[in-house]
Amino acid sequence: MIFADGFVKSFDLFTATKNSTAKPIVDSSIKTPGLQPAIKTNALDDVTNLDVRSNIVLEFSEAVTAVAGKSIRIVNDANGGTKLGLYGENTSNSFTLDVTDPQVSISGSRVTINLARDLDLSNNYHVEIDAGAFKGVTSQQLTAAVSDSTTLNFSTVTPDSDKLISSATGLSKIMQADGTLVDSLVWKDIEGWGSKAAIQLQRLLHRRLWRW
Repeated sequence: MIFADGFVKSFDLFTATKNSTAKPIVDSSIKTPGLQPAIKTNALDDVTNLDVRSNIVLEFSEAVTAVAGKSIRIVNDANGGTKLGLYGENTSNSFTLDVTDPQVSISGSRVTINLARDLDLSNNYHVEIDAGAFKGVTSQQLTAAVSDSTTLNFSTVTPDSDKLISSATGLSKIMQADGTLVDSLVWKDIEGWGSKAAIQLQRLLHRRLWRW
């Protein structure tokens, strides 16, 4: 018989039912599959224009608690070749957090990562989670590892270089507390625009008209 915490041989189980003093030996090497808390489908996966200020919200299949000493990593991937970032810089913008870090909060089945500094513009990222980083409140099972670059991957917004102020090409998405994505800011890259265009944009930003 296979249970959530292991299996018992049928003979031992039969003996135990006949003799109240007998205790069947539980072997934890085999457990009922599918009981581990698992990350539900995440709206963030494959997003290409995440606001760099956004939190990362993970929803598990049941309420969980953090297991000290385990980590979550927000891994910065190359944007083709070995280059990273908007202007091809080689600086890595990865994050590694213990799951008990104050930047990681848990509310029931929802885990929110609120990074102390922003993600980088025009970067590719993926999320990795250590095996056993969280424990199910109901199942008492530990979560499996997320160690690949495709289970939960996303890219941050690339600012629009068009001088047309009304263009919304650089529109970004930001995660809400419930894990849904909504429209956020339009990001503009003023590199090489010249003083007149830059002054025009600065005036608009000062009047907070860039939020559309």
